[in-house]
Amino acid sequence: MEDRFLPSAQRGGGSATYINYPISQSLLRRTDKDKLRKLFQEKQWQAEWDAQTLFAHVRREAGGFNIHLKELLRENKQRHEAIVEALHQVYEQWKAQGCPTADKNNYCSWSRHLFCGLYRVEDPFLGQLDYSLYPKQQRGRRLESVEVKQVDNTHSLREERPGWYFPLKCLVSQKDLDNGAKYQIISPDDLDYLILPARDFWILIPDPENPDSGAYASWEAPSLGTQFILLCKQELLSDIQRLQDEHLLEWSCTPQPIFNNSGWVELQECMVVSQAWDGVFIKNQTLKYALQPSVKLSISLSGGLRVPKIGAWLVNHGPKITIFGFYSTAELKVTRLSDNQTILERSQSTNTSITLDFAHPGDYLIEATFAGESSQRLVKIVDWNYLDIEKCVHREVMPINSVYHIFGSVIQQSC
Repeated sequence: MEDRFLPSAQRGGGSATYINYPISQSLLRRTDKDKLRKLFQEKQWQAEWDAQTLFAHVRREAGGFNIHLKELLRENKQRHEAIVEALHQVYEQWKAQGCPTADKNNYCSWSRHLFCGLYRVEDPFLGQLDYSLYPKQQRGRRLESVEVKQVDNTHSLREERPGWYFPLKCLVSQKDLDNGAKYQIISPDDLDYLILPARDFWILIPDPENPDSGAYASWEAPSLGTQFILLCKQELLSDIQRLQDEHLLEWSCTPQPIFNNSGWVELQECMVVSQAWDGVFIKNQTLKYALQPSVKLSISLSGGLRVPKIGAWLVNHGPKITIFGFYSTAELKVTRLSDNQTILERSQSTNTSITLDFAHPGDYLIEATFAGESSQRLVKIVDWNYLDIEKCVHREVMPINSVYHIFGSVIQQSC
């Protein structure tokens, strides 16, 4: 819970009281992995796909899977990202072991590659738009030092947040988006390349830790009620227009090209607005699977005063709560976990934010339910004395005249 994870292990009954805890936590069993390897072999999949692209392809072939594997592919948001990464780990191990139909040795071999997504920033004054490489860490493996070579420069990867390294300074070009890119890893020795996969589209969401920062990146699939940016090839616009005509997807403004004479465009302020995707068919099914919502309820937290780096809010300045969903109302319950006290329980209109008085530090569990669907979020509230004073870092200097200059928002007298 310190890392904002929710407990999901389930107690069993009778003789399975304790056995059910690990069983309920399992994702892929050995038979599931063998089934996946058989699928990879039959389809001759050896492309350098990232986790989300692979998941879309696997989900399309789910008809021949067993019940457990089908349920995993339909899993709700709570474990979705873990399942996507688990599938990709099996795929990378399968390629590293020489593409066998079964893992007879049943041992774990790490992928020899790191993958990266995209990190987008925009200068609000100059209107300049930049896309950078955003390296992703291998799930379940902590690497102390990674050195990547690009042309004549060497970049050291440093952890920015769990699961991700800091974006690299090198910008992504149109050629990189069209064909993908590979960058040699010179350290450690058991890694070969940092790979930007070639894709037809990228889904970029606001920073989950700081939505107001203006940064967008390929962190995860967008949750309900989250506006995102869809970066895609122009040839996909007919499919996207079909989704809008069917009232499944909305966006604002005209698609904007991101390079001069480029085949890539941005659609801004995109949002999924319906769950009725099953009867709609488009040419690019991978795009459909990526956008189609896997849940019917989602809890969004916005506003308030956030504490940097730990994902918490300050006491008396907690977040606004919004339940996004395809129903008109949902049951909302907020529980303070320190004493298991319910501080709010009522029927709440969806897509409407409410302000709750988080007057005491602690962890709060927010639950939304309706018609068998449920969603949960954990909120941490901390006291003001939890804050540390950040050291002042002087960055760009702009002289006003011979006497004063500006450091960011600070005006100082020249020495």
